[in-house]
Amino acid sequence: MIFDRQTSFFKKSMLLIGMLFLFGIHSIFAQQVEIQRNHSLTPAASLQPNVPDTLTIIAVMVEFEPDNNRLTSGDGTFSPSNLSYLDKPDVTIDPLPHDQSYFERHLKFAQNYFKKVSGHQLHMTYQVLPDIYKLPKKMEQYAPTG
Repeated sequence: MIFDRQTSFFKKSMLLIGMLFLFGIHSIFAQQVEIQRNHSLTPAASLQPNVPDTLTIIAVMVEFEPDNNRLTSGDGTFSPSNLSYLDKPDVTIDPLPHDQSYFERHLKFAQNYFKKVSGHQLHMTYQVLPDIYKLPKKMEQYAPTG
């Protein structure tokens, strides 16, 4: 009985010593090994040194010839009745009106987002032109499906 306990204790001790040796030696050498990077990526700062740190966006509001396309929302115009399902008191996502200030708020969000995620490295300016330009074709003709 005592021999079995001593044997069990000896096996556990040897296992523990072996694990310490294995992982201990590895961590000692790991601290001294210099990591070699052999992929083609280089630091971001040296990828494109001529990329400006300011992004300027000029937004143009356009509308299309009215349509009844089931693949789009609304009828392609800025008419108040175009997206009437958004003009309800309980709608909190993209409520009407979709006018110049609506798009300016979206661009302000984008400006704040890119400023934050870039660590204040990317500055974005924007302007939404006040006029709505009407294009001569239906929306589907500018981006056909299929």
